[in-house]
Amino acid sequence: MTPPRGRRETRPSRRNRDNLPPEEILSVSYAGALGKVLSASVKQEPNLLDKSRLPHRSSTIHYTGRPDPKLNDSANALVVLRRLTVLDSSPSNSKARPEEPVLDWASKHRLGYQDDWAAVVDQRRRHALRALNTRQRGHRYIRRVELTAEWRLVTGLGEQTGAHEFGLSLHGTYGWPLIPGSTLKGAAAAWARHQKVSAERYTAVFGTPTTSEDEEDLHGSRCGVRFLDALPKASREPRHCLRVHSDVITPHQHTYHTDSGTEPCTPGEHHQPIPLPFLSLSGTFVADLVGDSSESTEQAAEWLARACSENGIGARTTAGYGYLTATSTDNWEEP
Repeated sequence: MTPPRGRRETRPSRRNRDNLPPEEILSVSYAGALGKVLSASVKQEPNLLDKSRLPHRSSTIHYTGRPDPKLNDSANALVVLRRLTVLDSSPSNSKARPEEPVLDWASKHRLGYQDDWAAVVDQRRRHALRALNTRQRGHRYIRRVELTAEWRLVTGLGEQTGAHEFGLSLHGTYGWPLIPGSTLKGAAAAWARHQKVSAERYTAVFGTPTTSEDEEDLHGSRCGVRFLDALPKASREPRHCLRVHSDVITPHQHTYHTDSGTEPCTPGEHHQPIPLPFLSLSGTFVADLVGDSSESTEQAAEWLARACSENGIGARTTAGYGYLTATSTDNWEEP
């Protein structure tokens, strides 16, 4: 806006801008089985120089009643995301959502993932694979597949096991994000069916499904290749290191899709959009395939690579998520 002629536009001085304290727009507490565990706040600082831009927000989250209260990357994401619920939030009409501090922590500290710890975990997996191969007298064939996200990846979006209403596949011990082996196996099997491979080749890798739900089907054959969970690769390279992103999907017809009354409402542009946050990943994940034969293991690795690059895995593939570049090798013993 241009000021009237003869007047000068008044702007706050630099000293006044620096002295303006941020406004606290949200105060929230999280509780678990042992009571109040975490406290958090969201502060907002207006952009006085350019009011057309959104105000800058910052959040802090810390333990309750501890000498070192700051929540850092040593926290376990399983506890933060799945074992806690919102105890108190004020004000009730705040523009910030109660899960915003948790999302900021997840993005900043990568859900508690640390490269040094990841290198140790990778050594433990190599040792387990080596022991398995020795126990089977070398009759196990192992292929290591590295999956690098072309953009971002979403896994476990439907696993809304916590109070924050967004899902993510996490390791059952470390709390790190991963790609479940069942997801990898399902993607490879879907690609094989789409290519209409022969039943013999398909059965050699995935086996045959059982026909009984209550009792073991003796006529079904076991799968020839086991798909282990894909863990993040311990790397310092920007393309391969794990990154956690806080994304948002905004349905414009939320009332139409969620209304379960006897007379559901009709879709319309007058409905209020509701932003729904979720977490996405980028970087490189390492999966190991353990097979009974060299041919079936290599075939499974090839199907998995094609499925990841052509069909994508996980959720929101139509929006560009989940497409991966795969590289396969049998030299899994060297880091």
